[in-house]
Amino acid sequence: MELTQIISTVRELSSTDRLLLLQFLVNDLVRESGLTSLTIKGDYPESNQNIPISYGLHDSFEAAAILAIALAAKKATVHG
Repeated sequence: MELTQIISTVRELSSTDRLLLLQFLVNDLVRESGLTSLTIKGDYPESNQNIPISYGLHDSFEAAAILAIALAAKKATVHG
């Protein structure tokens, strides 16, 4: 199958399926490159349990909380 055929087939998919395909391709490339993918399972429908969800190191709320703690610690050491 040629790339032009694949592209036209992909365009026929729903937006959800295209996002899942994109996620699959990114995860596949990460795996091939030897990098470690950070995934959190269980946050998606039962029908998609074979597709991991990747959030990076932290979700945004957790990252904000960690940053706030680090800044408060730095402020305490600098300003007493």
